[in-house]
Amino acid sequence: MSDRVVVMSAGHVRQIGTPDEIYRRPQDPFVAGFVGDVNILPGRYVGRDGAAMLEVGGNTLRLPAERVHAMMGDRLDVYVRPENLQLAPLGPHSLFSATVIAHVFQGDHVDVHLDVPALGSASLFARQSGLSSLTRWPIGSLVGVSVDDEGVCAFSAAKQG
Repeated sequence: MSDRVVVMSAGHVRQIGTPDEIYRRPQDPFVAGFVGDVNILPGRYVGRDGAAMLEVGGNTLRLPAERVHAMMGDRLDVYVRPENLQLAPLGPHSLFSATVIAHVFQGDHVDVHLDVPALGSASLFARQSGLSSLTRWPIGSLVGVSVDDEGVCAFSAAKQG
């Protein structure tokens, strides 16, 4: 593995950085979607109080302001890696409620696919280590979804491309 990576598109450099920087701190939507799996959630930039406050599915997600590449009021695409989605029993710390619709066994982890009514037509998948999620979150079960904001970033939906 390289210690420096250059991501290019159509002959233009999109970002130069360490593999971790490219993966966790992408500078544009192309890089965010190019390197690794990602869920893209619709949202809106609604405020700032030291952190950026994003409305996502009727709830507030707070992110470090430097990871939100948009103006106040913009419609957003919020990029969330599947390993940053946490599943738990539905409760007050849940950002969303979701229904488990499928499991995809991946060897050392399981991708749990979720229907999230608060996001409209968007569905998500959460990467869960080990195999316990197959029995802990069976298909059809209602779960709470929270977001570990490490590696989460947002870009203005109007500036895609």
